[in-house]
Amino acid sequence: MIGIKNNEDLLESEGILSGFRLAHLLRKPIIDGNFDLKHPQKIHKFIFQDEFYLISIEIFIRKSYNCL
Repeated sequence: MIGIKNNEDLLESEGILSGFRLAHLLRKPIIDGNFDLKHPQKIHKFIFQDEFYLISIEIFIRKSYNCL
């Protein structure tokens, strides 16, 4: 767990983690591709790989505070 307690923490974490992944790709392009449809899909998956984990935390937070 990365200490997310509310929606503001969640949004901040999403930005930090996605920014980290994007900076990583800019510094060292590790995704090969032919610039077809699969190529941007691989890039998107790499940048936002933490989002599914964060979404599950958001659902937990919203349920805990009856926000759903």
